[in-house]
Amino acid sequence: MFSREPVFQSGDPVRIWQKFCGFLDLSLQEFMDIQEVLLMEQIELVADSSLGKKIMNGHKPGNVEEFRRLVPLTTYEDYAPYIGDCQEDALAIKPKLWAHTSGRGGQFKWAPYTEQALERLGDAALSELILAAANQKGEVRIREGSPFLCVLAPPTIHFGYHFLVICGAVWTPTDPASGDI
Repeated sequence: MFSREPVFQSGDPVRIWQKFCGFLDLSLQEFMDIQEVLLMEQIELVADSSLGKKIMNGHKPGNVEEFRRLVPLTTYEDYAPYIGDCQEDALAIKPKLWAHTSGRGGQFKWAPYTEQALERLGDAALSELILAAANQKGEVRIREGSPFLCVLAPPTIHFGYHFLVICGAVWTPTDPASGDI
C-alpha cells in the first residue's frame, strides 16, 4: 500500500514520523513561514492563467500583505464560470482529475486536482492514518500490508479520492462530468 512512498520503504519510524507528523513540532512562526512560501508558490503558478487574473484582479501580489489587500474573499460562485463544467482552459495547470461535492440542493460543485495536489492529499491522508494509529508521539504503527476498514464515499467525491490516493490507486474518469465509476 505505501510502497510508492520512499520513506515508508526505509521502515525507519523516526523518518516516517518526521516527514508526515513533523509539523506538530513547528512553532507558530515556523508554520506561518511555510504557509507564506506555499502561498507565494501558488500565486506564481496561477498569476498568468485567466482564472488567476480574474481572482487577483489582474495583479500579481508580491507578498502576503499585498495579497490580502488586493484579492477579495471568494466563494465557489466566483470560480463556477471557470470550472463548473470541468473546463480546463482557464486553469494554470491541467488537472489530473476532477472531484465533486454534493453542493447545495444536490448540485455538484466540481474541483480540479493536479498531480501535486494529489501528492499533498496523499501525504495528508498518511499523516491522518499515522496519527490515528499512534498511542504516543513518534509511534508509527502502520506499515506495508497494514489492514484497515475503508468506509468512504465513492471516488468522484473528494473524500473518496483522499483514500485512493494513499493506496496509489487513483481512478481517473474519461468524462468527469458523467460521474461514471
